[in-house]
Amino acid sequence: LALTKTLSSATSTPIAPGSTVTFNIMVFNQGTLDAYNIQVSDYIPTGLILNDANWVEATGVATMLNEIPVLAAGADMTVQITFTVDPAFMGGSITNNAEIAFAASEDGGLNAADEDSTPNSDATNGGDPMGLDNGNTETDGGDDFDPETISINQSFDLALTKMYSSYVDNDANGMISAGDDVIFEITVYNQGTVDAT
Repeated sequence: LALTKTLSSATSTPIAPGSTVTFNIMVFNQGTLDAYNIQVSDYIPTGLILNDANWVEATGVATMLNEIPVLAAGADMTVQITFTVDPAFMGGSITNNAEIAFAASEDGGLNAADEDSTPNSDATNGGDPMGLDNGNTETDGGDDFDPETISINQSFDLALTKMYSSYVDNDANGMISAGDDVIFEITVYNQGTVDAT
């Protein structure tokens, strides 16, 4: 089995904090046997909040509520997962990984050995996160794991205004004159989408 993850064309761009993001996860059966009970895991990174009733999250990992019951040899199937970009996210990009966590070679069977990858291992055991969609050859990981990076539209924009506030009439002549203290108010505005320090 193999997996690729891509951004769905249903996602509006540019993507900003608070936006809804949908990914397509395509599972391919590259073998000569049918595959059963296929479960996909999505590793939720900082900056994404699961927003999909077809998936359930536990400790940062989302799994499909309904596994793929069967995928014939040579066939493929696409499932989707939807997130909301955290409105408080300050970064410029987010990488989201998906992986085949389980698949059996017979209905109700054990997690089957895969020709060129190990289900449920690449994200946690340092596997090479290079999937089919980037054209690279797997070396130390498997083709059942794939990341997708999205750019988050952020802006850094500060503004400033300065205005007269008051004065200290040191010579008590009732007007601003030489020797008086003049006070100005300077206000700094963060008009961007990221914090300024």
